[in-house]
Amino acid sequence: MQDGRAPLLTAQAHDAIMGHAQETREPTARELAGIASFEQTLFFSQALENHARTGVAPALPEGNTESEKRGRAFFRPEGACGQCHGGPLLNETGPRNILGQPRGSRFSNAFVSEINFLALPAARRHRAARPRHAPDQN
Repeated sequence: MQDGRAPLLTAQAHDAIMGHAQETREPTARELAGIASFEQTLFFSQALENHARTGVAPALPEGNTESEKRGRAFFRPEGACGQCHGGPLLNETGPRNILGQPRGSRFSNAFVSEINFLALPAARRHRAARPRHAPDQN
């Protein structure tokens, strides 16, 4: 969901992958476009319009492909992502809310990147500390 941290959904997806998901490789333009397309479908759906009107939260989509079904598992309450990102918009904090962030607070003021930075191996920590525009130096 576009929340104002980036001008485009593809840019926001890229920043989330590179800065929060502890990437192992650069995502392709096609992968970023797929994420943006999925987010537009999920966050701008009839189910969410009904939620706004009735208060009944939509269920997490079941998924059509095997890949979507595997991805869904991450956002179930017991999944790696669902432990922190829950609710119909995946923006509610769960029981592992170690920061004490209020429910529905914006991700950008939760300082998650700073917390994840402490968990990065030393070699990646050095790379992450460099400005993004710096040439890659091994």
